[in-house]
Amino acid sequence: MARAYKCDRCGSYYDFYGDTNKAVRFAGTMICINSISANYKDKSNSCRDVRVDICPRCKESFLKWWNRWQEEKYNSHNEERE
Repeated sequence: MARAYKCDRCGSYYDFYGDTNKAVRFAGTMICINSISANYKDKSNSCRDVRVDICPRCKESFLKWWNRWQEEKYNSHNEERE
């Protein structure tokens, strides 16, 4: 029997997608097969980990946003150095 997954962002149901051997790392954030895992420090300076299940559409949306954010961060850092 197939497993059904529910996206924590949009609430839609989706089937498993991707290759179990693939994951993409972005500056402390891991885009896994069907989830995003992020590590951060809360207000009390304690390390936390959160995992969010995401559908393929929300995964693509997140990756576009993340790549744009990383590029803006990189560009602003380089402008400060000049």
